[in-house]
Amino acid sequence: MKQSISYLILLISLSSCFQTRNVEPPDSLGSDWVSPTNHEQLLQNFKKAVQNGNEQNYIRCLSTTNFHFTPTAAAYNGNESIWENWLPDNEKTYLLNIRSAVSGIGNNLEMSVIDEQTSSADSVKYIADYTLTIPFKDSTICRVYKGQMILSLKLNLTGEWEMLRWTDVETHQDSAWSNLKLRFKQ
Repeated sequence: MKQSISYLILLISLSSCFQTRNVEPPDSLGSDWVSPTNHEQLLQNFKKAVQNGNEQNYIRCLSTTNFHFTPTAAAYNGNESIWENWLPDNEKTYLLNIRSAVSGIGNNLEMSVIDEQTSSADSVKYIADYTLTIPFKDSTICRVYKGQMILSLKLNLTGEWEMLRWTDVETHQDSAWSNLKLRFKQ
């Protein structure tokens, strides 16, 4: 009798294991990530991540151990302590803050290659002019950012390319990517 009651209790408690649950909304924007087995694919992933506001894919483009961002001189001056401790987490934070300030997905990133130098089979220096357009809800925020990016790209131990270093160069006053990062850092 005791054994029958124990089985009955066990059976009742197990029946909840087979009940369906409510569908949960996705916690990300989905992924169009392609394994960057060459540096061109890494740059494609980076561009798509920026355009889609996908911070997960954006962060995947950066070196997890050695990433370093160097802002423009104008953005650096007076903000030294911010930039000296700039990490991939800061990159993620500014991107999330931007996502909450835009009116839907509609970022546009154009990169025009100026120079590409392959120093070895696993290292590339990529220099490009960029124009980044972001549709902010607030019309008082600059929507177009222009400058030059100097990227050091490297093949990591898992066989995927990643961004080690990013130097931002101002080509138009107060409209470099560094200004955008500084504005949305918190």
